[in-house]
Amino acid sequence: MHPSLRLDNTFKLPEPLKTLAISAANGSLDDLAQLHDLIPDTPQSQLCLVIPALYANLNLSDISDLRAQLEIESFSSVVQSGTKKAILALKGICELEKHLISRAYGEIWASAWEWIQFLDDCDKRREGETGASSSELRMLYIAVISSLSNDADTLSTIKRTPGVRKYFGKGWVVVVDQLQPADELFRKLCDFSIQHVNAKDTANLQELIDGAGGIPEFAALMVKHIRCAVPHKQHTPSPHDGFALLAVFVLLQQTDLFHGPLREPLVTYGIVECLAVALHALCGPEMLLTEQLIPMCFGVLYPSISTFPGFPWFKQALDNGLLRALVLCACRRQQILQTPLHWFLREPLLEMLVYHSVLSSLRPVLDEAKDLADSPGFRSSEYAREWDTFVALATERLAVMERYDSGALCALRACDNVECSAMRKDDELLRCTACRNAFYCSRECQAADWASGHRKLCKNALNRVHEKCPQLTFRDRDFLRALVHSDYLAHRNKLLLMHANFLRGNDQDGAPFFVQFDYRKGFVSMDTGAVPGGMAEYAARATRSGGRVELHVVVVKEGTERPRAHVIPLRSADGRVLAGLKAMARGEYVAPESPEMALSALDSAQTH
Repeated sequence: MHPSLRLDNTFKLPEPLKTLAISAANGSLDDLAQLHDLIPDTPQSQLCLVIPALYANLNLSDISDLRAQLEIESFSSVVQSGTKKAILALKGICELEKHLISRAYGEIWASAWEWIQFLDDCDKRREGETGASSSELRMLYIAVISSLSNDADTLSTIKRTPGVRKYFGKGWVVVVDQLQPADELFRKLCDFSIQHVNAKDTANLQELIDGAGGIPEFAALMVKHIRCAVPHKQHTPSPHDGFALLAVFVLLQQTDLFHGPLREPLVTYGIVECLAVALHALCGPEMLLTEQLIPMCFGVLYPSISTFPGFPWFKQALDNGLLRALVLCACRRQQILQTPLHWFLREPLLEMLVYHSVLSSLRPVLDEAKDLADSPGFRSSEYAREWDTFVALATERLAVMERYDSGALCALRACDNVECSAMRKDDELLRCTACRNAFYCSRECQAADWASGHRKLCKNALNRVHEKCPQLTFRDRDFLRALVHSDYLAHRNKLLLMHANFLRGNDQDGAPFFVQFDYRKGFVSMDTGAVPGGMAEYAARATRSGGRVELHVVVVKEGTERPRAHVIPLRSADGRVLAGLKAMARGEYVAPESPEMALSALDSAQTH
């Protein structure tokens, strides 16, 4: 035993503290509790002499006796007294950590680790019967592990102790729920996590995750931790908050799980929202670690916001201050921010402007962000040109949304029985109750369409639901229909010429062609081609329509490298446009004006 832990050191204490310490060391629970309560009022010079009395209550032979007692009688008074004494002793040693002699740390850890495991076993058998609640015990695990880690040699032993991170994970869950970043125990937790939890070590990381309860629970823990540090956008982060954020950012950026099974639960539990809040807060007044934390925050947000399906998370980020934060970060002009800022400006900011939900969140914040971007610091940055491109497209799409919301754009919808030419308002049509994507002017048309092909299309839609493939809301899908219609009207002459050129080089009486509206880079690009095999059912429907259906496929980005294709057919009241296109392909137009202008001028009702 290290000399500083020998019980005869207590004889140097003045009376009556000496008598109390000796009695506590000899097993008196009441005197141990009283001794623990006196620690704050004991002179600094005497505190090191109290430690032996505390350490005496961590006798390892007591654990064997208590385990044997448990086998005979569950939680007898002997077991309860033993666990209460161990808890008081561990608490006292954590409070006196700075008075420990360096070489004594290791001996205390050897005993403390065995008691931690025993206390946890007891708590599993009978929660709350140890003399402390489960939450108090788990916070004690954190306190002991972090306090005894202050000695380098003991820290090395702790890091090599199998299972220690499991108990650290258990404690982390409770600390985040009950404490704030400024609390000493929270600070100790963060310090140990930053310096001594190596996420690249798969076995150690798995221990931590097991302690938290599994991957979903660990993801929830990370999100709660960030929210604890920065609870809202107006919060002004303190150095303690920055330290708390650093603990999570370091851990998440180190682990390969973030790019695997951990990412989706993180996003589901709201990491995009809390990262946007944190980023917004970090862009406020300068504080310690800010320049380090901002790029780290981007480093976690970057892949999170790209997680399929993408647009709901981007909406969350906009709702929580992302746009303002992007502009303010660009004004900092830090070299390390170039990659994430360019990525946001070139990709998701443009790609997500096809969703009504995203545009609705963008509308109330765009003007403020534009004002911030007018500052000399931003206008002279390398981001100004990309920002202007985004603003131009956003302004255009918001105008489309305004027309859509007012009912002026794509107000009519065609009956989905392709052999019917009826076009009416939504509220005048019946809707398929299964897939919710098909509309009919009558039950007769619904029955006819079911028999002639909707059965298969409807089943495919339901399969996507059963596979938990995220679906667009009705408003997002309906706005996509209106957006495509707006772009179709704006480029109709160009498209008609493209159709005619395609038909000249293909069998005019064969399978119908399709038009692709590609929004994956934000701005629309259009192309015409032969209908692929995977769209055979749609092609058959278009053929039956007698020229009233033109297949339009809309491709949008939903997460990193995850495009989604939506079939949104163009419906016409008659087949004159297709007939005219085939005539153009055969060279039968002799009108002085251009053929496509002649077709464009046809008075034929059309809608998507």
